[in-house]
Amino acid sequence: MNNRPLNNEQFSQLLDYLSYSWAGYQRARKGVKKRIVRHMEALGCRSMDDYIARLQADPCLRSECERRMSVPVSRFFRDRELWEILEEEILPRFFDKKNVRVWSAGCAGGEEVYSFKILWHLLEQNHPDLPALQLVGSDLNPENLARAKKGVYPASSFKETRQDIRDRFFEKGLSRKSWTVKSFLKHGISWHQLNVIHDLPPEKNCDILFLRNNILLYASEGLKHSGFENAAAALNDGGFLVVGTKDSLPRGGVGFRKTRLPYLFRKVA
Repeated sequence: MNNRPLNNEQFSQLLDYLSYSWAGYQRARKGVKKRIVRHMEALGCRSMDDYIARLQADPCLRSECERRMSVPVSRFFRDRELWEILEEEILPRFFDKKNVRVWSAGCAGGEEVYSFKILWHLLEQNHPDLPALQLVGSDLNPENLARAKKGVYPASSFKETRQDIRDRFFEKGLSRKSWTVKSFLKHGISWHQLNVIHDLPPEKNCDILFLRNNILLYASEGLKHSGFENAAAALNDGGFLVVGTKDSLPRGGVGFRKTRLPYLFRKVA
């Protein structure tokens, strides 16, 4: 492509091939386009037709393309009201269980997973007999998972985090502007590379499923429906589903009841 950026027509052609949503990439397409151009250049593709032909012929290349299409945007305790409701209203419902299972699907750099682990530690102060926590984070991009396991974050990741929480659960990183998760928080977290649309869930009988800002935002309606059904099957009846503030459940999706937050649902039988 001789370093030329993708125009909207070319990008739309790729989205159609992948069954992704133009509206979902409305605000994130600039960086995604650059990653796709670099992939095309590495493969020697001079047009979008050439590129799509290569993706059709090689499933591994298609998977690499899908990883480059992911938008790993997150931060700790994103949407503070959600975490307050989890702490005060949702999690106490599970205190009498033997195990509590939580899956963050599309966990990006792990901020959501560590936020939940921190919240669980805070709850233990007043509830020393909490159930065992089984916490799973998954993402289709191995670079995101590597970052999550390393646990080093810039100051911008803490925009919605109280300073006392940051000081208690993180240490100053090598860079003056970075913070590192304390090692005890990493214990008991299971990380998995998978595509939530196609792969089997890494955990069954989940009590809480985070499905924020991935397939419900970026996939087309048909793909969104199949991916959602695949992920939601891992959630227990009575369990809670958290989606992004700009996400919507697929049309025809049934079995979920709204709560007082528009992005928090409860699964019903």
